Amino acid sequence: MRFMSYAGIVWVAVFTLAGCKSALAIVPVTAISIQAGTPSSGSVSSGVWTPAVPYTVPQTLQLSAVISPTDATAQTVVWSSSDSTGKITVSSTGFVTAAGPAGALGEIVITAAATDFSGTIGTFEVNVNGWGS
Repeated sequence: MRFMSYAGIVWVAVFTLAGCKSALAIVPVTAISIQAGTPSSGSVSSGVWTPAVPYTVPQTLQLSAVISPTDATAQTVVWSSSDSTGKITVSSTGFVTAAGPAGALGEIVITAAATDFSGTIGTFEVNVNGWGS
């Protein structure tokens, strides 16, 4: 039997007297944790970013997704924001922008979803209570 793994794809070949049989296996994403960089203003604590109050200028924060297991086939995520007003946005690289007075939006959830159709997600909160409109 031969076993090879590369970039989350596993190839197994079994050699018998009757011939060779092989198969490919995909390693699914099982967990995504989100790490935060240093915000342009405000504070980050326990997976929640609280931008500075009162709102003054666009505030930003870089997020990164850590995928488990490390040999998962898909090593990319799709980022999204639960804010329907478009004032708290996230780019395709995890760059979050709080771009305007958000009113009483409360807790906005930034989501990183695995691209392997496993349904695995990681979340991070932005607390914009008290910004005023």
